[in-house]
Formats: sequence, structure tokens, C-alpha cells
Amino acid sequence: NTALPTGETALMTCARTDSLDAVKSLMINGANPNAKENLQGQTPLMWVVAEKRAAVAEAVDAKEAFAPAINIAEDGA
Repeated sequence: NTALPTGETALMTCARTDSLDAVKSLMINGANPNAKENLQGQTPLMWVVAEKRAAVAEAVDAKEAFAPAINIAEDGA
């Protein structure tokens, strides 16, 4: 959840660049989907919706979609 001086987080960068696997990994590892950048107060979800990146938007918006992966990670499998 570390951010650049602009407030941009790794999740925002990956969401903006359509890096679905990276977004999933960040979400599984606790990235904050509600973080806001400093210029316009936008969140990662706002960025992906504006860019029409449906798969990434779903990943950012629906953390419960990662429940199986989170369970696997917690179980060590």
C-alpha cells in the first residue's frame, strides 16, 4: 500500500496498465482497493472503469472473487 508522492499505489499502476495477474496478486496480499491518488481523489476502480478494463475492474471491485486463492495461500497449498 506504499504510494508515490502523487498517491499512486502499485495496485493503481497495475490496474491502469491492465496487469490482471499483478492486480490479483496485490489484492490477495492485502492491497487497498480504496486508496485514493492525490490529484483527483480517484481509486484503482475508478481508473479501470474509465479505461474500460472489465476484467481488472472486476478483480479490484470483487475481493470475494479471490476467496479460493486466499484460502489456498493461507493453507499453504
